[in-house]
This record gives sequence, C-alpha cells and structure tokens, in this order.
Amino acid sequence: MSDIRNLLDPKCIVLDMKATSKIDAITELCEALYHAGRARNADALKDAVLEREAQIPTGIGMGIAIPHGKSDSVVHPSVAFGRSKTGVDFGAADGVPADLIFLLAVPGNAAADHLAILANLARSLLDESFRLGLRTAQSAKDVLEVMSAVLS
Repeated sequence: MSDIRNLLDPKCIVLDMKATSKIDAITELCEALYHAGRARNADALKDAVLEREAQIPTGIGMGIAIPHGKSDSVVHPSVAFGRSKTGVDFGAADGVPADLIFLLAVPGNAAADHLAILANLARSLLDESFRLGLRTAQSAKDVLEVMSAVLS
C-alpha cells in the first residue's frame, strides 16, 4: 500500500467535527477533500458515498465509521479523517456512535485501491493503541504520525 501521506492530506483532518448526523459528517469530510484538491466536486463525491451508505451502514463498532465511495470526481485515492466530540450514528451493530470517522474516496476505476485501503485501515483499527492515539491527537500532525506508524 502507498504511504499514508499520499492518501491523507493534513487539510483532510477535521479534529472537531461540527456534524451531528451521518449526512452532515459525510458532507463535512467530502468538502475537506474538495478544498484540499483531492476531489473536483464535493457533491458528486457525497452522492457516491451516500449511495454506498444506503446499501450497508458503515459503522463498524467501537466508535468507528468508514464511509466510502468511488466517484469520477476523485483525483486520486484519498482518506479524510474526522473526530466528533458527540459521536455520529453510522448504524454500528454495537449501537456506539462513531467518534472516529474515516471517509475513503477513490476514482471510479480504482476498485483494487479501494479494497486495499479499506482492508488495511480496518485491520489497523483493531489495535486499541491506534484508536487511542487518534482519540487523543492534538493536531493534524499528531494524527498523521499515529496513522503513518501503522498504515505506511
């Protein structure tokens, strides 16, 4: 897998999300990707992620959600990370609202990249120290350090 710095731009890290709903959280992270130049159209990306979300909720439990989507508006495979103080309901089986939200965005023709990123991230999130590091990070730089230690 490629270096996390190729996937996650500091501009795509939102440590104090304003969103209180799943749609607002997805919108907020899609807009971060757009403003960082990783997506040409935030609404097209949001639509792709919401379409995927409608099939199966992406709350995986332990306060984590990994909404994801493929869209031709995505410039190259990217991840946006958001942290919510209140948590957002992403339909996790354990009922715990997500305070750690990773939005994966890949170009429409990048199915292999999409699956590799998703699998590697899901594996990393099983590590309690990884989750704790993300929950206690004070800056985007801290988040990048935590993620690069596990995902590079």
